[in-house]
Amino acid sequence: MKGFRERHRDAGNPKLSGSRHSSGFIECSITRYDSQSFALVEGPSRKDAQELCGRSENNRVVNFASRESDLIGRFIDVEITQALHFSLRGVPLAQPRLRIGGA
Repeated sequence: MKGFRERHRDAGNPKLSGSRHSSGFIECSITRYDSQSFALVEGPSRKDAQELCGRSENNRVVNFASRESDLIGRFIDVEITQALHFSLRGVPLAQPRLRIGGA
């Protein structure tokens, strides 16, 4: 029986031709998520102060461009645009749903 990479490589998927560990994992991550998800905004991104960081419903880190510090502690809808090794990239879609932890 063939594994994930072999099945998709035979199907002519160019995304899976590359390094032996990265492409298959990222492809699986993309298929695991809908194009839209919601995330709990935790705070500024570790690598870029112009972005915020949150956690998706599956506990994956989601980074997205926003400077609105009032989003911290709220759930927001995000469109997942890219899956990386340890995080997802997204675009905020709508107003926050609710605030966690008072006020």
